[in-house]
Amino acid sequence: MYKTAGFAATLVAAGLFAFAPALAQQRQMSSSAYGKLTSSEKQDLRTAASSAMAQIDLAQVAERQSSNARVKQLASQIVSDQTKSLNQIRDYAMRNNVVLPSQVSSKDRAQISRLSSESGTQFDRTFFNEIQKHQNSQMAALNKLDTSGNPQLQQLAANLMPDIQQQQTSVSTEMASLGIPSTATPMTDPAAVSKLKPSEKRDLVSAASASLAQIHIARTVEARSTNAEVKSLAGKIVTDQTKALDQMRSYASANHVTLPTKVSSKEQKHINALSRMSGDSLDRTFFRDIETQQNRQMAALRKMESTSNPQLRELASSIMPGIREQQSAVSSQMASMGIPSTTKPLTDESQTQYKHKKAKKPKTAPSTTPAPGTKPAPSPAPEAAPGQ
Repeated sequence: MYKTAGFAATLVAAGLFAFAPALAQQRQMSSSAYGKLTSSEKQDLRTAASSAMAQIDLAQVAERQSSNARVKQLASQIVSDQTKSLNQIRDYAMRNNVVLPSQVSSKDRAQISRLSSESGTQFDRTFFNEIQKHQNSQMAALNKLDTSGNPQLQQLAANLMPDIQQQQTSVSTEMASLGIPSTATPMTDPAAVSKLKPSEKRDLVSAASASLAQIHIARTVEARSTNAEVKSLAGKIVTDQTKALDQMRSYASANHVTLPTKVSSKEQKHINALSRMSGDSLDRTFFRDIETQQNRQMAALRKMESTSNPQLRELASSIMPGIREQQSAVSSQMASMGIPSTTKPLTDESQTQYKHKKAKKPKTAPSTTPAPGTKPAPSPAPEAAPGQ
């Protein structure tokens, strides 16, 4: 296999040499069109490619050696899907002057060699554990690319993620049917999670959508605001919301819930408008948009926290403290800058107080006590008794 890869690399190198002038022109055009990638973006791109290569090599071994027809079929599908993904990543990398690894690492190569020496149930167990490890690594990298500030990089991730998520689901399902324990955390283990109701899925989608919107809004402001405190807070929002979104995506993938991979067209219009603003107008619009999304996200998380599904409650409970802290930081910054809050999110405690304030007062009989300085009204004369 590696000899074949080396021969292919020789052919590619020969082709590049022959068409060097055209390639140089294409790369120059690409650099201006796509923008320079950051070091972290390049590393995430390499991680996604390395994980794809490792899965292809592992799955090719499984195609040849597994004695289980379903495992062989799934391995073939993995080869097909990951080859397609790898080609897209390589095409993007070439146009943006990013050097990707040409073969799997020595560590992965040793693991593939060990897999080749196994057979039967042990072979399938090792295969799935290794595939799942690389899937998790690949999705983590793609999630980062999806929330980067580079539109073309976001589009690449959005194109790749649906197939990878479907592949993750297929692997988890097959592992469960074969009685192979998942290497994922208990929260993402499909065997440990109850089937979600439609309303629970909607709340999960809503919370994830709000998280995704905040990431894109905050990235825009982090790049454009001239206020150091606002830039710092925007960067913190990106970090916190990326962490929350990763948790929701991991849970959703294990429970067959499709989450959005990009913001809605309406939200994108807001972000586009925000990217054209500056100064005080930018900061004010940023805080209003962030506050709206925070309130939307907390409303969905509260519903998830009150559901009968213990894993969904656990997910919400693990995310909410960070969001509450973020709400507090946003409110404090708005107050310090004299920006009025558009809404006042209700915490659990304030909800109780709010209900008490809204409670109807019991009706009381009108008072007969005369107002100060007025004479009391004369009492009505008693009615005469009959016959008087």
